[in-house]
Amino acid sequence: MNNVTIIGNLGSDPVLRRTPSGNPVLNFSIAVDRRSYRQDASGNKVLHRDVDWIPCVLWNSLAESASKYLQKGSQVAVNGSLRQRSYSNADERKVNVIEVKVREVQFLDKIKAQNQDNQEV
Repeated sequence: MNNVTIIGNLGSDPVLRRTPSGNPVLNFSIAVDRRSYRQDASGNKVLHRDVDWIPCVLWNSLAESASKYLQKGSQVAVNGSLRQRSYSNADERKVNVIEVKVREVQFLDKIKAQNQDNQEV
C-alpha cells in the first residue's frame, strides 16, 4: 500500500503550470517539523527541531482549485501516494525525486477554509 498523509505549511507560493498537452499541474513544498533529542556539551538531552521539505504535485481540477486558495505559509493536510521520478538537469546529470502525488488536500487555515465553504471547489 502506498499512502501518505502530511500536515504542514507551504514554504513558498505554489506554481501552477500546464503540460504541453494542456493539463494543469501545481507544485509546492510543505514544511514539516521533525523533533529529535540531541546531547548538549554537558551530556543533557535537548529537544531539537528540524524541518523536512516535502515536494507535492497536484493534477487537473484539483491543481486549479488548490491554486486559488494556497499561498506561502498556508497550512494544509495532503493525502496521496509517494512517487519517484528522474530527469536530467541542465548539467545533464540524472536527478532522482521523490514527491507526494496528492489525491486530496484540506485547507487548514480558518480564513481560507471559510472562503472555501462559500465557494464551490
